[in-house]
Amino acid sequence: MKKSVAIFSFILCFLLAQFGAFASDTPIEDKSSTEISVSFKAGSDTYLVNGKNVKAEPSAQTGGKTFVPVKVITDALGASLKVDLKTKIAVITYNSVDITLTEKKKEAIISGKKVTIDAAPYIKNNSFMASISSLADILGADVKTSDGKITFLKEIANPNSIKDFSALIKDTNKSKVGDSYYKWSMQLPDDLRLEYRNFNGTTNEFVAADESYFISISIYDRNKENDMDSIANDILDELYDYTLIDYEIKRKNGTEFLDFVYRNSYSTYQERVFLTNTKIYDIVIGTKNNVSYSDEKYGNIMESFKLTFSRDGSTEDLSDVNADGFRKYQETGLNWSINLLPDLRESKDNNIQNRVYFYGKNDFSFSVKIYSLDKGETLESLTENYEKEDSDYFNPELYKILKKENVVINGVK
Repeated sequence: MKKSVAIFSFILCFLLAQFGAFASDTPIEDKSSTEISVSFKAGSDTYLVNGKNVKAEPSAQTGGKTFVPVKVITDALGASLKVDLKTKIAVITYNSVDITLTEKKKEAIISGKKVTIDAAPYIKNNSFMASISSLADILGADVKTSDGKITFLKEIANPNSIKDFSALIKDTNKSKVGDSYYKWSMQLPDDLRLEYRNFNGTTNEFVAADESYFISISIYDRNKENDMDSIANDILDELYDYTLIDYEIKRKNGTEFLDFVYRNSYSTYQERVFLTNTKIYDIVIGTKNNVSYSDEKYGNIMESFKLTFSRDGSTEDLSDVNADGFRKYQETGLNWSINLLPDLRESKDNNIQNRVYFYGKNDFSFSVKIYSLDKGETLESLTENYEKEDSDYFNPELYKILKKENVVINGVK
């Protein structure tokens, strides 16, 4: 999906400004969503997978359907695929969900539930083949055809979560969306898609299918200095390049909030800021200037935003905090996962896949780094090297190792 320059340049600038105003010394996370694509011509054995050519069993058209090797799609997604040629069964594991396909059966079993698919898979030259349309339906993707090329296209709002948020919103029939952990909810129009959600759920960006408007919901920790007046002044200071149309402090159902309307040469923005004892909630609706921001539709969406979450089944829950109070972070490419405290922020460089940092309150932080072992390296030699690096970096009078032991975690030393 090509993004509107006006909308997304604003999102980036606005969130940078808000981080400065509300969350000083907090690392800003990478904000790019992930787009997975596999393009090919029917009958070809070459697939363009996320920009790289890959050779595999040629695609084939049978019974009006186009079949491709399942492994090409799972590799593109970073999902795992296990094929048993004796039982003629393939198991896809994607975002902690198991999907079972059986040769010559027009059904898939997803987390134990049978689902009808449009064509029965088959095995050819040890490759498990499935229709591209059935794989798109199962995995929450789209199939597009242009200039003789077929493209499997999938947007992923956050590839490190165990929930596929983009597919969740695309497939839901619920009238509202929200987060049970942060306790917010709002109306969910049929044309709205979740474009991006950061790992800890404090930034959520929705975009209309025709890109005529977007909605951004951001949540920040509230500091002692943050009150209505100070936040209003911070926002007004950041709007020097915009035309301020309206601004006031309002009250609704006993809750005070800031209400802004402003515009630039591209778009018009409506913004509301709510304060609780511990959090700041910021919702922005942006519309292109050729669309009336005062349209009842946008007003209804803004009015529907509430600092509550109903569990009556009418609201699609974006929260991925489990019953034990953790979020599971997974890295499918390097095959590792970890349970984290739900408020931790993720920070990483997309060009450096082998390390990620997590930050919390009170300067708490830790990192995960993964390296290939060099020839002759052992855990003992690696430990010695780390100890030497630390002793060289830190003041030896203030640094010492308190405890060291060999352990096995989930079968790994």
